[in-house]
Amino acid sequence: MITEEMKTTTETILMTYLMDMVTWLIGQKNINQDMARLDKEEMLTVLKNDYDDFKVDQPTEYDEELMTAITTLEKLSETQFQELKMTILSWEPIRTTSKTAL
Repeated sequence: MITEEMKTTTETILMTYLMDMVTWLIGQKNINQDMARLDKEEMLTVLKNDYDDFKVDQPTEYDEELMTAITTLEKLSETQFQELKMTILSWEPIRTTSKTAL
């Protein structure tokens, strides 16, 4: 069973792969087309490779979230994965109209 927390964590992790987060944070949407084209198995391979690359002696919060995303994707069908991916790709950044001096 996929909990709401697992779904939210998975959406958050996938968003960082599907979107350019640097531009997202300044209110611009740039889709990572290479990642957006991946099917479920290909995305799982990317996530698992990153998990192996990032793994250290002491697990971090990111390691745990990445593993949650992997576990969640393994439970989804290809159709469910594509629907999730399309939902994430439909999101829009919040556009700010003023810049605050630091």
